[in-house]
Amino acid sequence: MKNKEQKGYWIPCPVCKELSDIKVYEDTVILKFPFYCPKCIQKSTVNVVRLRMTVESEDEKQK
Repeated sequence: MKNKEQKGYWIPCPVCKELSDIKVYEDTVILKFPFYCPKCIQKSTVNVVRLRMTVESEDEKQK
């Protein structure tokens, strides 16, 4: 890890696009995270790698 302070980013809800209370950094890796948004009351499974968030499709959830 670098000595320099890393900048954090709040990830948005994949449904309503409002910022969540989950903060990630450039080196954060999250796989199959059960994301719940209290604002729009939706559940999603998300992956975050190198600040890029993807949402798992319904087909992948059933496997």
